Amino acid sequence: SSYELFRQIIEKHMRKNNKKTAHVLDLGCGAGWGSAYLAHIKGVKVTGVDIGVAAIEYAKTYHKNSKTNFFYADILEYINYMPEYDYIISRNMVEHVPDGINLFKQLKWKEMLLVDVPYKESKGVNLYHLLHMVDETHFKDYENPLFLYQDLEGIVYKTPSQDIYINIMFILCQHKPTILLNDFSSIIPAWKPQNDYEYYDQSQAGKARWFLGNRLRVH
Repeated sequence: SSYELFRQIIEKHMRKNNKKTAHVLDLGCGAGWGSAYLAHIKGVKVTGVDIGVAAIEYAKTYHKNSKTNFFYADILEYINYMPEYDYIISRNMVEHVPDGINLFKQLKWKEMLLVDVPYKESKGVNLYHLLHMVDETHFKDYENPLFLYQDLEGIVYKTPSQDIYINIMFILCQHKPTILLNDFSSIIPAWKPQNDYEYYDQSQAGKARWFLGNRLRVH
């Protein structure tokens, strides 16, 4: 559902600005399925970056094509030499990076920065998270930030009521405020797969079935 939201926002922004092509950075792309999903946007190419060597190898094997590329990098080093991208998205990464909120302000982007973070998560809930109790005030120095909120079911809200448990907060930043909260419905439904191979480029589906079949035989 997070990647579906990112996809909708990028598509809205490209239409409003009459952009025909764009380069997207998926920072912390993991195994690459989200990057492949964003690459379905017409005119978009996606670069996925992750610190996990095994994840990048998987992404290269099953999701690399003419519209996607993947490579290994540590953001603490990559931020010093990274090029400028049209759009940067990052899902579930800020909270894993030391001083992540300040570090992400240094990312180089032309159109939009789209990130998410656990909302007001207490220390100890996730042992791998380095940031805690993050809310809107932590992003007050970001450029024209807009906030959206996602519950545990993947449903996104503009202004959640008190009886809804919010799991994730999205931060949308723009140099020019082209995308406004009024561009979104009050409630955005959770993503649902349209078919059994929603995650896969069809050219990769055979490889995926072969890989899974061999893994099953091994076990």
